[in-house]
Amino acid sequence: MLILLNGEVEQYIRRRLQANVAAATSLLRLLRTGADLLVIFVGLLATLRLFAVDPTPALAGLGVGRVAVALAAQKTLENVSLALP
Repeated sequence: MLILLNGEVEQYIRRRLQANVAAATSLLRLLRTGADLLVIFVGLLATLRLFAVDPTPALAGLGVGRVAVALAAQKTLENVSLALP
C-alpha cells in the first residue's frame, strides 16, 4: 500500500513540474526507487519480528560489510574524482 502511495506521490510531483526536465524526472525516479526499497526492507524486518526472528545480528553484519566495502573502494573512488575535470 505504501509503494502504491509512493507511486501516486511521484505522479503528482511529475505533474507539478512546469517543464519536462529530464534531470528532474531521473532524480524523481531514483528517489522513488530508494523509497520503495526502504519500504520493502522495513516490511521484511517487521515480518521477521512477527515470526520471532531477531534481525539484529544480520543488521550488524551488514554494517560491518558496508565499512569493509567503503574501505576497499576508497582508492578507486579517489582516482575517479581526480580524473574528472
